[in-house]
Amino acid sequence: RRDGAAGARRPGVGPVGGGSYGPPAALTLRQHLEQRWLPAIVATLRPSTHYSYERNMRLHVYPVLGEVALQRLEPSALNALYGELLRNGRKDQAAGGPLSAKSVRYVHDVLNRALQDAVRWQLVSRNVARLANPPKPKIADRKEQVTWAQHELADFLERSRPHRLHAAFFLLATTGARRGEILGLRWSDVALASGRLHVRRSLVCVTHAPVYSDTKTTR
Repeated sequence: RRDGAAGARRPGVGPVGGGSYGPPAALTLRQHLEQRWLPAIVATLRPSTHYSYERNMRLHVYPVLGEVALQRLEPSALNALYGELLRNGRKDQAAGGPLSAKSVRYVHDVLNRALQDAVRWQLVSRNVARLANPPKPKIADRKEQVTWAQHELADFLERSRPHRLHAAFFLLATTGARRGEILGLRWSDVALASGRLHVRRSLVCVTHAPVYSDTKTTR
């Protein structure tokens, strides 16, 4: 019937409206990450986190999958990337070497977030990262933390008294604050009379330069 009562497809119903359709485009994975996604989330992340996302994509993803069309990306391509990174993904050594499962998982988590936003922005119809098989970090791969005994810490603090950073060493040892939180303290954050300090910001390193940032959590 031509009156649209039977068999006719209404706007928003069917393959397009049902969410199984992605608009044709030549957008590559690198273009999505570098030109759209990373700029879009910069205001929502701490500078150090944004730099970490950008660096991991640049070092580990762009060389292998950067020129793949976003709509042609498949779970198998991500699995192949993860396998290659586990075999020879290290970039901090001239000879290369395997990247840890934890680091590869981090790459996957960043891609998963970026591709989920691509779905939300209607650039693709599905998030292929959710169909991939990233490695799971093994408990055996975690390095055991080695800490000083109480008398060793006391000896260090006593011997470090002449050092210009002794106050920082003391606060790190006795408050549990993070390094960046101690380095970010101002005189206005310290109340000597009452023996209190307020952690309001953090000093971190981004692209080899010190940058003030928000604390990791509000607490």
